[in-house]
Amino acid sequence: MTELDALVARIEALEAEREITRTLHAYGHTIGRGEDDGWIDCFTEDGVFEVRRRPLGATGATSHPHPDVRAGGDGAAIRYEGAGLRQFISRHPRPPSRWHKHIVVDPAIILDGAAASVVSFFVRLDAGPNGHPHLTAFGRYVDRMARCDDGRWRFRHRIAEVESRGADPI
Repeated sequence: MTELDALVARIEALEAEREITRTLHAYGHTIGRGEDDGWIDCFTEDGVFEVRRRPLGATGATSHPHPDVRAGGDGAAIRYEGAGLRQFISRHPRPPSRWHKHIVVDPAIILDGAAASVVSFFVRLDAGPNGHPHLTAFGRYVDRMARCDDGRWRFRHRIAEVESRGADPI
């Protein structure tokens, strides 16, 4: 590999990481604003989204703002794919009835050609009934991503591992 080839490879890797990060952020922005189509566009056509709740037993609250996850109970794993993605996002709380933010930090990205593995941490903040911020949940995302024909990176499989959650603030 020539120096030029090595430089091109490094630039391509940086661009891929930047585009992956853009998708991580788009996920949070679209779900927080209730932009269903934008959220679904973060996934490949055959994309899968799973929510896994760590069993907390008597030491943690069991409430969750999304009705499907709340109904699943402690230690539940819920999987959405195909039309199920639209079902999930259509039932997700949204402004103005429910103001909240999905914040993603510290992505660890491993590239493998047109595929990538990403692990990152998340925090969900909700506006409580008094308007004060409320920490609703935190955990980590475990993602498998793909570079699509349009050049965008999308989730092929996203797992939200909810490690801790507080009582529903509303």
